Amino acid sequence: MLAKFFHKSEPISLISLVLLLAVWVFYYQFSIAHIPFNLSNLGMALGVFMFFIFILVLYDFLFQKYRLTLANHYAIFVLIVLIGVFPEVLHVSNITISNVLIILSFRKLLSLRNKDNLLSKLFDSGFLIGISYLVYPNSIIFLILIYLSYFVYLKIIDKRLLIPLIGFVTPLFLTFTYLLFFDKIGQFKTLTEFNFNITFSWFHQWHFSIPFMILGFVLLILIFKYASVNVFSDLEEERNYKLVIAQLLIGMLLLVLNGAEIKDSIILIFFPAAILVGNSLKSVKREWLQELLLYLLLFLTLFLFFFV
Repeated sequence: MLAKFFHKSEPISLISLVLLLAVWVFYYQFSIAHIPFNLSNLGMALGVFMFFIFILVLYDFLFQKYRLTLANHYAIFVLIVLIGVFPEVLHVSNITISNVLIILSFRKLLSLRNKDNLLSKLFDSGFLIGISYLVYPNSIIFLILIYLSYFVYLKIIDKRLLIPLIGFVTPLFLTFTYLLFFDKIGQFKTLTEFNFNITFSWFHQWHFSIPFMILGFVLLILIFKYASVNVFSDLEEERNYKLVIAQLLIGMLLLVLNGAEIKDSIILIFFPAAILVGNSLKSVKREWLQELLLYLLLFLTLFLFFFV
């Protein structure tokens, strides 16, 4: 029934997923996070909901524009499931904002397959990662993704390699100049200081660690599966998919390097995880098995969200 619902009721199914997101946000804010219910906090919760709607729209736009999913509603469903399983991401933090900037940079990288305005795209991708670095310094690791994209699409070593670095340094230089002018140079060090903290203290919190390890295991299987075969017949789409896997691996590396903030930073792998898992669900040939997996995910998410 769920599979048919996604296939034949596209606008309604999307609205249903948005309503489920609303349940996640408002229940988390006023029940799980124990925020007092008043007009001010209700407005704040509404703002968080609208922010995550923006993330949903952004992800859906990229799924469709670059044909990253076999059926975008499956990926959106998986994204909603991930938010329900890991509800700690349901507040707007520096990591959440950094994630949006990384995804916007990733959009520029995906568009490198069209060879027009290459310098602008390379500069913009570096510029966005530079802003992301100021918001969340550990996100500097996603500079690797820019250069992986460069070699996937352009395949040559030339002076254009410097363009992403120039873009990355530009917001840092502007911020440094601004703080220097107001004699607040100490703040620049605070903004740009790394905070990698490899710890496994989260392992003892079973309501997080068990779903996280299951997710990690599933994603590793899917990485090996999709990295070894041609997922799409179109060469450019294959390249896009390789970048999705690269983004996932870099995000997982960041989770390992900064285990102290893993509950917040896990949102950094939601985009590629939704694509891999969503495509796997859509590719299940037997309809009854596909339905079983969808319902299993939905009911497990509801159980974990409301009762654990």
